Amino acid sequence: MQSHACRIDAVQISEQGSFGRAQLNKAEERVESFGQVMENAWLGRKLLVAAQQEPLITLIDNANVSAVTQKRMG
Repeated sequence: MQSHACRIDAVQISEQGSFGRAQLNKAEERVESFGQVMENAWLGRKLLVAAQQEPLITLIDNANVSAVTQKRMG
């Protein structure tokens, strides 16, 4: 996955219509990066393939979830 990831080296924060803003730079903050981003469609395909190969996961197409119940195991 690393070959498809792009480091976030700087972040600009602003609010539309406001004069305030902040800028974060990895060197000034002394961090390697602020995280990574990658293309959602590529990641989605990789996760789907991994889920299809996992025997404990059952994929159901065209289904709507109406409720979720959590069970404690063990």
